[in-house]
Amino acid sequence: MTAGARSGAAPPPMLPFKAAASRRRRRAFPLFASLRSDEVLRTLSEASEISVLAVDGTRLVSEATKRHGTAPTASAALGRALLGGLLMSAFKGEGEATQITFKGTGPLGGLQVVAEATGAVKGRVDNPSADPPLRNDGKLDVGTAVGGGVLAIVRSREGGGEAYTGLTQIVSGEIADDLAHYLATSEQVRTRGESGS
Repeated sequence: MTAGARSGAAPPPMLPFKAAASRRRRRAFPLFASLRSDEVLRTLSEASEISVLAVDGTRLVSEATKRHGTAPTASAALGRALLGGLLMSAFKGEGEATQITFKGTGPLGGLQVVAEATGAVKGRVDNPSADPPLRNDGKLDVGTAVGGGVLAIVRSREGGGEAYTGLTQIVSGEIADDLAHYLATSEQVRTRGESGS
């Protein structure tokens, strides 16, 4: 199936995701990675001034990239956006959703993710075969795949209420940097985002 034929297809169903608030540390055994479940972890400083969120979404990203048949760079972009959406919607009120849309000028085209506070998330890319050459440091070039353009975030509540929409320029295309830039400029939340992919 070609990328053009995919864009007209119905979006995939939301993927369930276990959102667990936990402070305990877990050992990671790479040989048994498929036995681990995905989870979102959150901890607060004693004075509640600093919040740290982390997500292990290996199985989620693997399933999403398998369903979409994405090339390596498109997989990295989609995975980062899915996990970013989960982090942005984690521990929000019941019925709240976050929609992230990258309207990029790169070969990936558009990238869209919808994440709910329950941990359900879905996403799509316009061109799942986007896979520019590796960067000089040997890493996937997600920034070039996304390109410049606009990042739009819509925060909405189930059953009504006015949705909040924020727009910023895409600053790097590396997803985590762009989401952190959006949070700082549109929601006045100082953020540091890192991605393991």
